[in-house]
Amino acid sequence: MVTATTFKDQPDIQITDSTFRQMKKVTDANPQQAGILWGTGELIKYRNDDGAELQAALYKPENFDPKKKYPMMIYIYERLSQNVNTFVRPTPGTSINIAYYVSNGYIVLTPDIVYTTGIPARAR
Repeated sequence: MVTATTFKDQPDIQITDSTFRQMKKVTDANPQQAGILWGTGELIKYRNDDGAELQAALYKPENFDPKKKYPMMIYIYERLSQNVNTFVRPTPGTSINIAYYVSNGYIVLTPDIVYTTGIPARAR
């Protein structure tokens, strides 16, 4: 038994064999959340002004249409791309809730940033 999660799939228990090729979900912890438009999360690469290659997590609404325009929120705080497959319930709180914004039609970008200790930002 293992738990598996993505941005839109909470960590339910799954069973598999030693190859991990096929997994079968055996729990459904929150069926009431089935009607939420969760969205998708993906990693993208970009270069900062200094030429360093970095990653960003890009979250889009589940019914994303590339021909339409969407409001976009950019949330910057050190490195956040490792959270691209983290399941977060869309509830109010004291920090940005990406699932809440994506399920309400926003695109959310969380770019990783790097800085030099003692020089967190430079004016350009």
